[in-house]
Amino acid sequence: MGWGKTQAPPELRNRIRGMFDEMFTLFEQGGLQPAIDRELPLAGFAEGLRRVESGRVIGKIILVPDR
Repeated sequence: MGWGKTQAPPELRNRIRGMFDEMFTLFEQGGLQPAIDRELPLAGFAEGLRRVESGRVIGKIILVPDR
């Protein structure tokens, strides 16, 4: 069976929606902070991709546009 072939029951969808609502509320209130592994210039995209592929990343890699 492939993705999108079935739909979760309404009770499960409501429960998941509630968890996401709670998570986004915490994020908006500053009670939830993303873990950032490192910030790289946009030109460092290849380096960031190598790090992600290596499995050594703990958190997010942020690409910062050149100014």
